[in-house]
Amino acid sequence: MRSRLYAEAKATTSHLRLFRNDSGGALVEFALVIPLLLLLVIGVIDLGQKMTYSVTIGNAVRAGAQVGAADGEAGAYAKPFPGYANSTVDYAASQAACNDAGFTCVAAGGTPSLDQLAVTTTQFCTYSGGPSNTSCPSGANRAMFIQVTARGTFTPLIRYPFLPDNVPISATAIVQVGQ
Repeated sequence: MRSRLYAEAKATTSHLRLFRNDSGGALVEFALVIPLLLLLVIGVIDLGQKMTYSVTIGNAVRAGAQVGAADGEAGAYAKPFPGYANSTVDYAASQAACNDAGFTCVAAGGTPSLDQLAVTTTQFCTYSGGPSNTSCPSGANRAMFIQVTARGTFTPLIRYPFLPDNVPISATAIVQVGQ
C-alpha cells in the first residue's frame, strides 16, 4: 500500500512540474516586446530625421536671405527662374536657399516632393511715418528687407497609425538689405 501511495504522489508532482516549467517564458516575452521596441527605435530615428530636416530648411532660408540682402545680382544666380522673371534678387535668394539645403528648387507656387524645396521671396520696406509695403519712397528713413520662405515635405520611414503620411515643414527668414 505504501508503494502505491508513493507512486501516485510521484505522478502528481511530475504533472505539477510540467505546469510550472518556465523554459519558454523568456522567448514568449521577447516575442511580445520586440515589435514595441522596434517601433520605438524607428520612431526615434524618424523624429531625429525630421528635426535635422527642419534645421536644414531653417539654415537654407537664412542663407538665401543673406545672399538676397548682400548681393542679389550674384553672377552664379543671374539666370531667370520660373516665377521670378522680374527679379534676379528673388532668384538669387531662392537658389542660394536650395543650394545650401542640397535640394532642388520647385517653381514659385509649386508643390515640393521629397528632396525639393518651394522657395518664395518677398522684398519690402518700412519707413518712418508709414506702414511696411513693397514700395517705399526713397529717403533716409527707410529700411529695405528681404523675406525668404521655404516649404518642404518630410516623409517618415514607416506609416504610423493616426499620423499623416507626409509632414509639411516650412521656415522663414527676414534680413535687412544693406544700403
